[in-house]
Parts: sequence; C-alpha cells; structure tokens
Amino acid sequence: MSWVEIDDVGLGRVVVELQPTVLEVFQARVQQTTRLHLRMLAIEHRGPNDQGHQQVHLANHGGAGVTLTVPEVHWVRLWPLLEQARAQQYPFQQY
Repeated sequence: MSWVEIDDVGLGRVVVELQPTVLEVFQARVQQTTRLHLRMLAIEHRGPNDQGHQQVHLANHGGAGVTLTVPEVHWVRLWPLLEQARAQQYPFQQY
C-alpha cells in the first residue's frame, strides 16, 4: 500500500491512499472519504488553474468524485501515486 499526504488549495490537508483494489481520498476538514474502486476509477488531469496549481479529478467513470487542486511542491509527490494507480488498474479492465 502507498499513500501521500498533501495540502490541497481548497480542501486543506488530504491523504490519498492506494490500496490493492481501491484509491481513497481522506479530507481532514470534513468527515468524508472518497473511495474509488480501481475498476471504476477515472483520473482526469485538468492541468494548471489560473494560479498555476495542478488540478486532477478523481471519480467513478461518469460519476461523483473529488477534484484536487495541488501546488507544484505537492504535485511532484501526488502524480507518481496516481500513475501507480493507473498501472494497477490494468488487470481490472480485462475480464
């Protein structure tokens, strides 16, 4: 299992954890966890916003999720974890 703790511009302290079949996003400010099975996970990198912070939307395909807005200092740790999640998705996309 892997995880990264970041400071999100809008959400505050966030922990993104990759488990064998699930990606979870924990938010410190609210008692809310976004839990996405790798089989249903869509990672949409939206690029930098007008302040230069990287944005990525993590959701179920066509469904609800969470958008992270991350300063570059945290992005360099978050993006490799998301790439790892993408790599782990492959076995779940085949029957």
